[in-house]
Amino acid sequence: MNPWKENYAPEDLEIVLCPVCGDKHKTHITIEFSLSVVKCQACGLLYVNPRPRDSEKNYWAPTRADMEKKYGAIFEGRKAHDRDSLYRSHLDTLARYQPTGNFLDVGTHCGFFLRHTRGRGWDAEGVEPSPVLGELAREKFGLKVKTGALESAAFPVESFEVITLLDVIEHLHDVRAMLKEIQRIIKPNGVFFIKTPNGTYNYFKHVIFHNLLRRHNYDCFDAREHVAAYTVPTLTRLLNETGWQVIASMPSAPVQTYGSHPVKIVGRNILYTVARAQHALTGQPGPFATDIILLAKKSSPLL
Repeated sequence: MNPWKENYAPEDLEIVLCPVCGDKHKTHITIEFSLSVVKCQACGLLYVNPRPRDSEKNYWAPTRADMEKKYGAIFEGRKAHDRDSLYRSHLDTLARYQPTGNFLDVGTHCGFFLRHTRGRGWDAEGVEPSPVLGELAREKFGLKVKTGALESAAFPVESFEVITLLDVIEHLHDVRAMLKEIQRIIKPNGVFFIKTPNGTYNYFKHVIFHNLLRRHNYDCFDAREHVAAYTVPTLTRLLNETGWQVIASMPSAPVQTYGSHPVKIVGRNILYTVARAQHALTGQPGPFATDIILLAKKSSPLL
């Protein structure tokens, strides 16, 4: 059953302040599935307000039968995951900054990313809120995965040289609590790796499809799933304010889902080529990067 709705009633929603700067002043951008996407007037963050209550939990309780049906061929080794090449690329990037040590993946899902850490010099484990997904990661891939939220996992202080957050931060309702806990458990010289959809690209799509092509039903911000659409500047500000220093930012290769229309695949690859060229010239991923990667280290302890 699809946990996301076509329309949301007022009782399904909660009004929030900007997740980055806490300001209440905002500019309306668009409506997706009755959800309002806004832009913070103070820091520029694109976020959903009002947003669905507890939308993170839509990912916590899939049935085992659903997951077996969806990923059975991957579990059995008969098919590659459509993000395998991305996962290997992310680990190649990480290895340039921190090639060894204790490695924690936050929001491990079924372990599709974490399994690629094997043989690379890290002692890797994960944490996953969904009991079903965590069980599958342990059972199908033999991974070390704790079930529960990161804040309740009770990892010791300064346990990890590497912590990864792939396609997770855009779902978080209390993002500062997560960043505070990650800072507590990462070592002083540890590397924090974040990959998330690029809010600048989301807005670029919005301008093209909503404003130019008048496709008002086109889902540009994934508002039912993503409570915020971070850009390099807004995510950098959030990290700086929670005790982190960004050491690198770059475009990520696009997600190419098996079965996508060939035109979409070619189009995403062209955009990625342009994004890489812009990054090489300016140091910024720019609006053509579908996804962005930021790497950070501790700058100071949180007060």
